[in-house]
Amino acid sequence: LGYSAQMPVDSAPLLPAGEEGCHAVDVADEHHGGRAADQAKHVCSVGLGGCVANLVLAVLGAGQLVLPYALSQLGLGFGLVALLAFGVLSIHSCYTLSVYELHFRPDPPGGPPACIESYAELVTRVLGRLGSTVCAALLAMYAWGGALSFLVILKGELGSLTGLDGGLCLTAVATLFIFPLSSCKDLSALKPTAPLGCAAAIFITVVVLLSTRWSWEAPLGAAVCRGPAGSDAGGTGSLRWLPSSMTSLAASLPLLSFALNSSWAYIPILCTLKDRRPVRYASLIAGSNAVILANYVLIAAYGYGMFCEETEPNILDSL
Repeated sequence: LGYSAQMPVDSAPLLPAGEEGCHAVDVADEHHGGRAADQAKHVCSVGLGGCVANLVLAVLGAGQLVLPYALSQLGLGFGLVALLAFGVLSIHSCYTLSVYELHFRPDPPGGPPACIESYAELVTRVLGRLGSTVCAALLAMYAWGGALSFLVILKGELGSLTGLDGGLCLTAVATLFIFPLSSCKDLSALKPTAPLGCAAAIFITVVVLLSTRWSWEAPLGAAVCRGPAGSDAGGTGSLRWLPSSMTSLAASLPLLSFALNSSWAYIPILCTLKDRRPVRYASLIAGSNAVILANYVLIAAYGYGMFCEETEPNILDSL
């Protein structure tokens, strides 16, 4: 967001077809200003696999833990259709952002092709400073709410793992790790850890699948509403296919939207992609959204299928 207050408002001209590559950014020199030199450090510096992992990690997180509960309110059939519909909207949003990002040439027109580094910067160029201010405020609220949800979950898990007060554990982790790392000006050194975070997020879904009582029963190929495998839980209600009320619908649909909001993270990740040809960014969009949707459908359907009406807002509490 740091560049948004300094960028000119006027929309920049688009590149002719076929000039979306990174070659000109890679050879940016001091004649094109400090920004080009700063961008050269990370623009086009990450392979396709790393970018997919980064985008998956940016989207997966606390939002996936509430998806089984969302399905308990929306119903299995309606909830899965709504989840897929939001996934299609996410794909379309990323594609639309790619069109502007990959055909963007900064001022002056004779300068080298570069990339827009944040969602707010793109909004500034397209909608002006007022749009950028509104966007920055919304992103701040979104990031604040997401960070709080992560920290609340982290507090509970640290207390459970250590047997100590969760608040003290969270304070120690925030002091020793979260604050120092988030205060770094350049986070590029942390890029190799992205696949680890992605694997950790997917592992939660693996735990849910391992806890499922697998069988040949329709509709999920698992015993429904009987709790996790190895437990003595009895019936946990019945499987619902449609929302129970308009209130449940209005309260649960935003949970799906929150879980699939990849637009704000997509722009800076696309900026780091090597060899930004159309087939590469299409692979980035398709690959990351395929992983995200597969993960969400599995954790939502089987998490809800295990506990039905007794599904907790955090699926880990149900397990």
